Amino acid sequence: MPTARIATLFQSIRRHPWRVMAALGFFVATLVAAPHAWAWYHFQRAKSCLAQGRSLEGQLHLAACQKVWPDSSDVHLLAARAARQVGDFATAEQHFQAMRQLHPDPTPQRSFEWALHSATAGDLGSNEALLRPKTHLSSEEGALACAALAEGYLRNYRGPEALQVLDAWLERQPDNLHALKLRGDVWRQAEALSKAAECYERLLELDPDHREARHWLALCLLDGARPAEALPHWERLRAESPDDRETQTQLARCLVQVGRKEEARLLLEKVLATDPDRVAALQTLGHLHLQEGRLSEAESSLRHALRLAPRDYKINGLLLQVLRQQGRSKDAEAQSERVQLLEARWKHYRKLARDLAEHPQEPELQCELGAALLDLGYDDLGLRWLLSAVKEEPRCRRGHELLARWYENHRDADRASHHRGQARALASSSGIPSRPPKP
Repeated sequence: MPTARIATLFQSIRRHPWRVMAALGFFVATLVAAPHAWAWYHFQRAKSCLAQGRSLEGQLHLAACQKVWPDSSDVHLLAARAARQVGDFATAEQHFQAMRQLHPDPTPQRSFEWALHSATAGDLGSNEALLRPKTHLSSEEGALACAALAEGYLRNYRGPEALQVLDAWLERQPDNLHALKLRGDVWRQAEALSKAAECYERLLELDPDHREARHWLALCLLDGARPAEALPHWERLRAESPDDRETQTQLARCLVQVGRKEEARLLLEKVLATDPDRVAALQTLGHLHLQEGRLSEAESSLRHALRLAPRDYKINGLLLQVLRQQGRSKDAEAQSERVQLLEARWKHYRKLARDLAEHPQEPELQCELGAALLDLGYDDLGLRWLLSAVKEEPRCRRGHELLARWYENHRDADRASHHRGQARALASSSGIPSRPPKP
């Protein structure tokens, strides 16, 4: 800067010191306030995203927020909500713990959010009584209660009640993305794939960038024998996330069904080169080899898949086809018995799920559903149902018997002894001998 300009600047400062101080003050205030304005913007965007069920996008906004406001209870509360919406209950509980450390005394807002969290996780109980009256409200609180109860009912196989809540919500807000997505999830659980697809299609009309809805729509179309309609969705999903192995695997499965087998093979080989134990990819490759008459390769892929998922009905059925085509009648007969057993278990499970939807508070049905899920290899879900049954009804002897067997099989002697003792005490008080669980 020339010397004359510097001299002029200093003269201006001497003549108008307060004006200069004001300008400097405004500049400093702007520097201080800018990060908070930025955080506030992301906080509001996160709220909007979560209200529409765009959980992953909401989490990105909250991560930006937390850089500026790491100790904000409001941010932790919203982050807990976001984690809950994506099914990450452990992270949600970490945010609740952070809130308790910041403010030990519970607030009405935090108590309400905890009720939402518990109900969403499937722990209805008193939470259902608290939230059900709020489902009629047109406020944000009403929408949150609807979402939590719908997901809780979904986890407890109470589809009709979930639909009742969602229908009331959609009557008030017919274009709510979160409600549409949950309605699709309920129909998908009920295996009504065409109805589920309608919900996801409507959601995508409103928000073409909703990746989760596109994924489930593509899967419904593929499982519903409409691969040609599913293909453009899988191709778009892959273009958006080219390294996502789940998308690559499902795209390959779709390519097999539309006859583009060489493309499917190359894609599956790429997936398995980096993830050799991906069951769906092994199953699809095995199925492709079977279609092409490459029976040895088909058996190798399918047996690898069964080592990872031994009770998968579809994979066992494909292996049965391979053995029959190989003319191995003795092996095929043994495999046929296994397939029939798995088919019977699946039929039993579906019947129990329907019965439980009609009688959701019946602990015996909850126990039998848990046992059926364990038989099918869904250990975490089956155990949750058994624990839920004895929590709802501590005098459920059948639940204690099944839990004792579970913990014995998993070498947890203390818990096994506890539940075995509970079962014996209940049998003694009823005068009926305790019976061992069915194998």
